Amino acid sequence: MVPNMQFIGRAQGGFSLVEWMVVVSLTAMLGLVTIPFTSDWGHSADCRTAASVLSFGFSKARAVAMRNPAAAAQGSAAAGMKVSLGSSQAQVYVCRGSASSTGCVSGGTSVLWTGQYRATVATTVGGATLSKTNTLTIDVDNRGTPLSGTSFNLTLGGASEVGTFY
Repeated sequence: MVPNMQFIGRAQGGFSLVEWMVVVSLTAMLGLVTIPFTSDWGHSADCRTAASVLSFGFSKARAVAMRNPAAAAQGSAAAGMKVSLGSSQAQVYVCRGSASSTGCVSGGTSVLWTGQYRATVATTVGGATLSKTNTLTIDVDNRGTPLSGTSFNLTLGGASEVGTFY
C-alpha cells in the first residue's frame, strides 16, 4: 500500500447518461419483441375459455335432457343450449325443452344455467356462425343425443380451438 496516493479526477457517483440510455433501449426492444407473444397468449386463453364454457354448457344440457324435466318424447328436444351474441359477451343458455323456445332467453322461464365468454371469439357450431342476427342452438333428446350439429370452431387472432360436443 502506498501511503501518499491521492485520487485524481472525481469519484464515481452513479450511472452515466449513456449507461441509462443503453438500459432503456434494451428494455424497449425486449418489450417490442414480447408484445406479439402476449397478445397471442391472450387470444389463445380467450379461445380456451370459450371452448370450456361451450363444453360445460353442452354437458349441462345433456344432463338435463336425460332427466327429461319437459317430459319430451323420444326424438324431440328435452333440453337445449343456445348461444347469442351481446355487445361484449357471448351468452350461453341451457334450457328445459328446445333452445329455440321463447323462454330460452336472459331471465326466461326455461333457463337453467347461463355462461359467457368474450364476444370477440368467432364462434361456429355445426357449420352456422354466431352473429348479432344469428343465434346458435343445439337441442338434445331424452337419451342425451344432440339433434343438430355437434362440432364447433372458435377463432381469435391466430388462435383457434376445434372440438366436438359429446
